[in-house]
Amino acid sequence: EVPAIRKVCASLDENYKPGITFIVVQKRHHTRLYCQNPRDAVGRAGNVPPGTVVDSTIVHPYEFDFYLCSQTGIQGTSKPAHYYVLHDDNKYTSDEVQQICYQLCHLYGRCPRSVSLPAPVYYADLVAMRAKYHLQDLLGNGSSHSSRAPSVAASVSKGDYRASTADSGLGATGTSSSASASSSGEDAMLQKAVCKNSATNEMYFI
Repeated sequence: EVPAIRKVCASLDENYKPGITFIVVQKRHHTRLYCQNPRDAVGRAGNVPPGTVVDSTIVHPYEFDFYLCSQTGIQGTSKPAHYYVLHDDNKYTSDEVQQICYQLCHLYGRCPRSVSLPAPVYYADLVAMRAKYHLQDLLGNGSSHSSRAPSVAASVSKGDYRASTADSGLGATGTSSSASASSSGEDAMLQKAVCKNSATNEMYFI
């Protein structure tokens, strides 16, 4: 990915060569953190305080990785995120990288408190899932929601397909069809809601 990012930067301006810090974050692991002193624990579940970092003893002996528990545990035991710094042109110290990652966990627009992953990771996941549903409809092999909404593939074949990224709605001329959300909640509603302007046969994703 780093060479691809450099290539894109060069396509904008051949002299544009920003320093890149490439970090991978993982949540699928079995590591849990606990307070040695019960008085330091927070919440009913007795979790570690948000912002707790572990970068010794249980991490790799010489690679640049650490655990960060950035969220407040509401129910059950909090799972920390495991960060790996794979490439760093900026020569950040451990404290600087950990502080940046923790601050990014406060920028997720759907939650008023810090979340378990940096906001760019959450947004990237939403974009990927949204693109998945768009692609399924364009190829004509969408999931069950395609049967409840007009086919996008049909509109594309007529040359009048229009995708909108505005989450606020269609505007004055749009009329929305019924869109049902699955049990996965708000994310599924965002990904699956399809509206159609019956007058112009234009498709809108909201």
